Amino acid sequence: MKIHKLAIIGCGKVAHLHAKAIGNLPDANLAAVWSRTPALGTINMLGWRDKAYYDSDPWRGTWDMEGGGVLVNQAPHQLDILLWFMGEVDEVYGLWSNLNHPYIDVDG
Repeated sequence: MKIHKLAIIGCGKVAHLHAKAIGNLPDANLAAVWSRTPALGTINMLGWRDKAYYDSDPWRGTWDMEGGGVLVNQAPHQLDILLWFMGEVDEVYGLWSNLNHPYIDVDG
């Protein structure tokens, strides 16, 4: 079976529906989603660092040594991809909360 690489262009807020449909096709590989229309971009980082990870080196999870937590240390690549797909950023809005790592400084 030949695998076909597909991209979604200009789907706006319904791109996730098209991406899901393409993902269900056995001979399709979703290569990209792109839209230049004003829209919100989101990053879902599916990664997890447990307490043992932070305990394994004294610099991890500290302001003095790591400098910013998950956003700075582990998510810059996802931010780069979002910028590449969507273009320059006009406005950023965010919320910051530590729901899972009360034992580290930078996300607390």
